[in-house]
Amino acid sequence: MCKPNAFTRGRYIMSGTTSVESPTMLCVIMGVSLDVLARALCKKYAIDLYDLRGASRRSRIVAVRSLFCFRAVREEGHPATRVALYLGMSQPGVGYAVAKGKE
Repeated sequence: MCKPNAFTRGRYIMSGTTSVESPTMLCVIMGVSLDVLARALCKKYAIDLYDLRGASRRSRIVAVRSLFCFRAVREEGHPATRVALYLGMSQPGVGYAVAKGKE
């Protein structure tokens, strides 16, 4: 079985069988890592990664954090619980941020 790591991003796809006896798992890269996405958004919007992952309530940082949550969950396919752990938020907070990030 293929285990998730930095290259597989935790996603699996069954590829069928290579022979009659041995089914194989094909590890597939789905999206980018949370760190790469966070750094790209921080660079684009000129904010510090520390601020994005912090508890700031400044509207500009909250907007970028919401966009990060939306892109990570909806576009890249990361689970909301993983995004919550990365940002230091609760899972329901990420769900709320995803809804705000869509706007």
